[in-house]
Amino acid sequence: MAEFEFDFGATGAATGATATLSLTDEGVNFTLSTSGNGVNTSIAQFPNLGADGYLSITGNTLAQPFTLDVTAGNPSGSFFAGNGLQLEIGTFVLGNWDVTFVASNAADNAQFTNVTVGQVIDLGSTSTVFNEIRFTPNSAGGILTIDRLDATLLCFLEGTKIATPEGEKAVEELQAGDLVRTADGGTTTVEWLGRQPIDTTLSNPAKTNPIRIRAGALADNVPARDLLVSPDHAIGIDGYLVNASALINGTTVTREARMPSEGFTYFHVETGTHELLLAEGCAAETYVDFIGRDGFANGAERLAAPAIPEMAAPRISAARHLPPAIRETLAQRGEALGLTVRAA
Repeated sequence: MAEFEFDFGATGAATGATATLSLTDEGVNFTLSTSGNGVNTSIAQFPNLGADGYLSITGNTLAQPFTLDVTAGNPSGSFFAGNGLQLEIGTFVLGNWDVTFVASNAADNAQFTNVTVGQVIDLGSTSTVFNEIRFTPNSAGGILTIDRLDATLLCFLEGTKIATPEGEKAVEELQAGDLVRTADGGTTTVEWLGRQPIDTTLSNPAKTNPIRIRAGALADNVPARDLLVSPDHAIGIDGYLVNASALINGTTVTREARMPSEGFTYFHVETGTHELLLAEGCAAETYVDFIGRDGFANGAERLAAPAIPEMAAPRISAARHLPPAIRETLAQRGEALGLTVRAA
């Protein structure tokens, strides 16, 4: 449920035949290390690249891996089993690199070869426990940048109104078997409702607090009322699936600064396929296997259910990837609402 964008703390760097860089975010401690890669091997963290930071790994010898270990802080002492782990490769890659998610049982390792610029490595809802991520250069020299690592949180805030053929219902009132309306004018059936309580005393507001999309921010009456969803919950806009946090502009789309001290709850609606529902009159996605069902408080109810593939639409996960047309729409809607939209 955490999102790591390497924008935390001061700039860090390590260089040499044996190099180690320690990072801490969301209460999880990471150690990025290498050995035997040659004196020019380097690891660096740059926390101030726009809204995000990035990690840079430079290899100068063949087949000597860098490893990213979880050393402490995770209750299981290992890596996010069942929570939809994703790794986003940065915009600068030289040489050939393999990325391996290393499990305690080598047969469960997940390997991705010859990673490319901007690639998102998605482990879906795997239940495998991973102990480290290994980055292996397969050619002399080369640089690999890593933009983001996250275990995804994709849900509607409690109280969100979902359109049904009988009228709108608060998301938490939906039950398996209920019909809900889809953005394309059809209907689909609720298969399950996942529940994720958030403890505000233990979570980082910048990572877990909901994104508020103001009424009318996307079009006339869209949404019809303010819509609050988790940062990585996708909104359907112009054929794209746009994570809500990528829309933040400081006025019509904002992150909630404070949530109730007693905590709050997100709910996710699973249907037979990945769909766009109407939430407060706005197209917003149903459950997809970016987060395992066992990542929900009531996930044991649904562990035997089949996987839900993502619909065939490009996903935008960061503000810097927003198409100009969507930026212009946000600006125009801000003006229509009498607001001056600030840059994200």
